[in-house]
Amino acid sequence: MDAPLHPTNRIAPWVWSVVVVLVICQITLCFAAAKKSLHGDVDFRAFYAAGEIVRSGHGARLYEYEYQQQVQAAVVGPRDAALPFLYPAFAALPFVPLSVVSYRVAFFVFLAINLGLLVWVAVLLRPWLPCFRDSGWGTLTAFFGCLFGVSIALMQGQISFALLVAYCGAWVLMQKERFFLAGLCLSVGLMKFQIAIPVVLLFLVWRQWRVVVGFIVGGLGFAAISLAMIGRAGAATYVRSMAGMTKQTALDPAAAKAHYGMFPVDMPNLHGLTFGLSHGAGWGLALNIVLCCAVLVFAARQKASLLVALPAAMLVSYHMQPHDLTLLLLPLSFAVGGLMQRMQERRDGGAGRMGADDKVLVAALLLLVLPLGFAVMAAGMNYVVSLAVGAVMVHAARMERAGMLV
Repeated sequence: MDAPLHPTNRIAPWVWSVVVVLVICQITLCFAAAKKSLHGDVDFRAFYAAGEIVRSGHGARLYEYEYQQQVQAAVVGPRDAALPFLYPAFAALPFVPLSVVSYRVAFFVFLAINLGLLVWVAVLLRPWLPCFRDSGWGTLTAFFGCLFGVSIALMQGQISFALLVAYCGAWVLMQKERFFLAGLCLSVGLMKFQIAIPVVLLFLVWRQWRVVVGFIVGGLGFAAISLAMIGRAGAATYVRSMAGMTKQTALDPAAAKAHYGMFPVDMPNLHGLTFGLSHGAGWGLALNIVLCCAVLVFAARQKASLLVALPAAMLVSYHMQPHDLTLLLLPLSFAVGGLMQRMQERRDGGAGRMGADDKVLVAALLLLVLPLGFAVMAAGMNYVVSLAVGAVMVHAARMERAGMLV
């Protein structure tokens, strides 16, 4: 039975006004980018073509760049270069049924699925958020819609929302002390293993053995599925393509941008930050290693928490794009919920001013929403947003230490 409404659970009218304006801005941005999405110049192009390759029985060629380009041109439309499928083979399975219909129809279907997954996240988290517990799922979903990464993920046709559901589901299972199942949920994150692996390494350091075992079991299952889909030859091609991508991104960023559609300064993580500051100089790589070690050491010294592990993993991941910021909705939900409660308590009781931690959190939020988020992206400085990711990680760690999360 839901708890009765408490005065501190009210959402201030001015907050609603800000949310409505931000959501309208997000919707406007999505409409403005609709032509690019429907013409197939977004990430969904790679997912859709991967589904077609698997469905047609050519899974062994899933990672052949020239073949991907050929299939994409045939089923989506011509483009100077392919958008390569860089994910483990099992990530292509959800797109197999979508490849039966035309690209445009598939894009709209997947858009609807992603919106449904965003609502599912709200349903999962709302009982754990006092500020939103007494309101409908639509309230929390509206707040989710303010995050700049959400509109990018929707326009790109990305799998970010499926990963968000997996991480949120894992967090809820951990609260219920169902740690093995939580680990299984985390293994879904292997669709983007560059983030999932640092997460599970932190749980290994924290000696959360059942979580780690669940992750390993799930990972082995997905590895077996992927191997069955592409065979040994396909797996070898995947390893070579990932090694080539990593090498080219580090040594020839301009070529990586043309070939893979990625550039280090586009990444809102430490890799992007150090590359942006050093302009690709060698000392930037050394600084990246030092900062990544510092972040992992900081996270490892905290209380075992997915709310800390996830932003830490995002920071140290080698590859991350703006749409991956959608994953921040998990720790941000609790950070923003706590901030709103404290603001309401100050209004009701007149207790003091906003603390330094809250000011840092507000500054981080400004980098994660429109219009500042768009301005940073338009200036080619996505790497600056890594500062906001770091602020969320530190804030989550402090909330965990203070026992303020549940």
